[in-house]
Amino acid sequence: MCTTIIVDYPKGSVMARTLDFEVPLEYNMIYIPRGFHYADDLYHKPMRSKYKMMGMCFRNLYPIKDGVNEHGLCGCTNMFIANNLFSNHPVEGKINTNSLDFMNFALGNYKTVEELLDDLDNIHLANKDVDGNSVICPDFHFMFVDRTGDSIILEYKDHKLVPCGDNPKVMTNSPKYSSHVKRYEKSIGDLSKFNQIKDLTGAYDPVSRFIRAKYILSTHKKSNNVNEAYSSAFSILEPLKITEGFFKNDSHDYYTFTRYISAFDTQTASMAVRTHSNTQTYLIDFDDIPDKNKIFSYYFENKLEFKRIMTTRKTGGLFKGYKPE
Repeated sequence: MCTTIIVDYPKGSVMARTLDFEVPLEYNMIYIPRGFHYADDLYHKPMRSKYKMMGMCFRNLYPIKDGVNEHGLCGCTNMFIANNLFSNHPVEGKINTNSLDFMNFALGNYKTVEELLDDLDNIHLANKDVDGNSVICPDFHFMFVDRTGDSIILEYKDHKLVPCGDNPKVMTNSPKYSSHVKRYEKSIGDLSKFNQIKDLTGAYDPVSRFIRAKYILSTHKKSNNVNEAYSSAFSILEPLKITEGFFKNDSHDYYTFTRYISAFDTQTASMAVRTHSNTQTYLIDFDDIPDKNKIFSYYFENKLEFKRIMTTRKTGGLFKGYKPE
């Protein structure tokens, strides 16, 4: 259960997402340098990053869930539960990997959406390696945006990745993108008769979140620069967050809730993050990396951080505003 949006501004785009997860989860920012061996393909050959990239990962492991590379290509994985998505064997002569490592491969090897799409027929995702052993292959679909403003969603058809949408700006989860668009058009209908206060859905299923995200994004004030785009992205996603305790799972005692909101800018190749219990926004770009030839990780503070206004205390614990002389 995740929601991804793209907020455009005159010279770029910000991709942002909520990461909703149902079990206790440790997550952090990770930077991967050029030439780093982040995984093996399905023929047990090393996969290395051609470009620098950074993003969010789980338990400091290399698979990036959402991120950006040094050329401003941004990408995101969302769950896409469906039957028989993947092939059960690699194909000789193709680039063979699993869905878990595909985001690293894409960000590590392509500068633009066009480059990725041009090479799409050469990419094969499978849930078993050349020896027939099962590999971790989550039911993901993917969204990308680049510095030109081109964006795409990649879903599956006949065990192949296929592009969906004409510069899509919203992605949630199953069903497929075309079904989301049809339900959005049916739900919103005639805008002259649509009352967003009463008619806009407030549910948290993927279809409802898609409708709400797309409508709020389409009506939100336009961003004039990257700072405004970052601000807009967080503002739009805040009402789509799932609060802790709201959605309890029937199979165990954990709750599904939004663990973090991350955002990535195509022009500055930067990323911004807010954790589930801390409203502080953390920002980092490639110039902040201390050693660009080594893996770098950053762990965010999950406790709420306050920035105290300079004050002088009065009797009784009251505060009086302080003005320097």
